[in-house]
Amino acid sequence: MRRNVYSVGQVNSYIQNMFAQDFMMGHIAVRGEISNCKYHSSGHIYFTLKDETGVLKAVMFRGSVDKGLAFHMDVGDRVVVLGEIRIYERDGQYQLYAQQVTRDGVGILYQKFMERKKELEEMGMFAQEYKRDIPRYASRVGIVTAPTGAAIRDIQNISHRRNPYVQLLLYPALVQGEGAAASIVQGIYAMEQKNVDVIIPTYHPGKDFYQLLKRLDQQTRPIHRILVMNTEESGWKPEWEKEFSQLQVYHLQKADF
Repeated sequence: MRRNVYSVGQVNSYIQNMFAQDFMMGHIAVRGEISNCKYHSSGHIYFTLKDETGVLKAVMFRGSVDKGLAFHMDVGDRVVVLGEIRIYERDGQYQLYAQQVTRDGVGILYQKFMERKKELEEMGMFAQEYKRDIPRYASRVGIVTAPTGAAIRDIQNISHRRNPYVQLLLYPALVQGEGAAASIVQGIYAMEQKNVDVIIPTYHPGKDFYQLLKRLDQQTRPIHRILVMNTEESGWKPEWEKEFSQLQVYHLQKADF
């Protein structure tokens, strides 16, 4: 039996045509919370809509911004977006093309984030006495992560490329699920005994991160380590760097690797 074989472009074009013929996809209203909002110099706005069940990438072009947006969108805003779902054929990814955005109250996820931020502040997680400079050159690096995950491979590859003489010490740990927070804390203390210059704990983003911080705070002695934040997942706002001047935050981009 002869089987038709299609190019990637043909498949993406076919899927785009399916979206174009679907009336609902061309006239849709979506409620969600703004995440990872970026105002481009061209006037376009790139952002993500999310709720507790998923995420949806979105873009609002300059012409639509001028006509359909009456406020400055920010991370945590709860909105209703009117527009159409189309596929970006080059990347084979669908996204929401926004034509109008209106407010829909304060985002629930953002409220939860602010509550947790306040609780961590009261724990002393941002206290000045816990701040310590990151060494410019590290000769011994402790790594607390899964021994077979992507994180350890990335660290090994980047370390070898940047400085092949750095000594890497691995503590195999759970990085998600039940017991992950306790495993990572145990690994951090194990690395403390190895006299390393810096410790890199890696973990799956989500609820485990909060549990990890709580476990660190419950220890008998403080951990003097930097927290590297995933800005998209956490909803980090740039102005917080001034509000918490004692908190060192490194925004990692693909170019860093």
